[in-house]
Amino acid sequence: MSGFRPREGIRHLPFFEIIASEDEGTPRAVAAKAGLLVLRLIEHWVLMGPTMVEPESSRVLSTRRSILALPAADPTRSALINVVNAMQTLREVQLEPILPRVAAYGMLLRRESWSTAMAADVDLTIARLGGLDPLPPDGRVCEGSLPYGSNRRP
Repeated sequence: MSGFRPREGIRHLPFFEIIASEDEGTPRAVAAKAGLLVLRLIEHWVLMGPTMVEPESSRVLSTRRSILALPAADPTRSALINVVNAMQTLREVQLEPILPRVAAYGMLLRRESWSTAMAADVDLTIARLGGLDPLPPDGRVCEGSLPYGSNRRP
């Protein structure tokens, strides 16, 4: 079973926790769903290629619908749309122009105390997609290994 990493657990768990703990349609649930769908879209794009972000793709349409459910004045809405738009303009999978946009989204999440765990998950996603192992085999994390170590979930 190469590739199996039980210590990693459920990817994007903080997003699922918010979605499960909030009533459907609440601002937090809507925000968590939109962020989760964008992160999952990026992961599928990396695995399956640019066909994942074709304009009429059901994944793109449902992700955009979730993003547009955020209030127009919410800065995370613009950040998430920016990520999806950037992926769609690329003819092939290129993480270099995408990861800084994802990092900007993570920084916006840090503004709210309820979303710091989601921000930490964004950091881990960036590290994983960038080819870094955010959790070494012994499970210990050096304080300097994550840009926002205080947001690291126990």
